[in-house]
Amino acid sequence: GLLMLPVGNALANELGNPGFETNPVGGAGDWNTFAGGGGAGQSTASPHSGAAHMALEITGPFSFAGVYQPVIAPVNPGDVVTFTGWHKSLDNPFAGVRELKLEWQGGPPQLRVDTFEIGPEYEQFSLQGIAPTGTTGVTATYAISSFTDGHQGAALVFIDDFDLTIQRVPEPTSVMLVLCGVFGLFGLIRRR
Repeated sequence: GLLMLPVGNALANELGNPGFETNPVGGAGDWNTFAGGGGAGQSTASPHSGAAHMALEITGPFSFAGVYQPVIAPVNPGDVVTFTGWHKSLDNPFAGVRELKLEWQGGPPQLRVDTFEIGPEYEQFSLQGIAPTGTTGVTATYAISSFTDGHQGAALVFIDDFDLTIQRVPEPTSVMLVLCGVFGLFGLIRRR
């Protein structure tokens, strides 16, 4: 038969309060908010699911608003981290810039800045990255801003139902132990 080696396990959502159902307070396993010339706060106006969501608002040029959460679960070099969620813009067209970020603790951040439109209905976003050498953890960030020419208007974006999963990659020593065991088993079978 075919020998199948384990390639890692995807874990459940590692984010606390992923649907923003409780008011973000910045404690362990919860969201921190930040804003300058704008605002970030819990809202019940139009959730994707549940009773609440987050509202991010920028009021004009050179403003920003967002949320971030340091993930409690450890992240090891080589692990694949996927950050997804839902967002919609109440301003059409969306006049700002969206920023998704995986900030590796112990390594350089993985950043994606988008200038495309965010529609008036909830749509899914996704950012995936492989943890670089030296990584011990990760912080997930979603923000909007108006620092870029052509994207300096006021904007209101609703975000909800975030998810962050970690696909564990086995350590090289674990793979070597499995291979040693397999070859040892083949050696015993062959001797018989």
